[in-house]
Amino acid sequence: MNKTEKEIAFEEKLDALILLKGLLIRNGEFHGQEEEEYYQALDRAFELLN
Repeated sequence: MNKTEKEIAFEEKLDALILLKGLLIRNGEFHGQEEEEYYQALDRAFELLN
């Protein structure tokens, strides 16, 4: 199956967000504003598919 540019961009953004979340959790920084910004970025990633 050939992926569209939107699907590729979504997968790349999602991969980056997963790595970022892992780093923030490992450093004990995944709370408050960091957590809110992470979920906002995740929402924007899903918007790429529309």
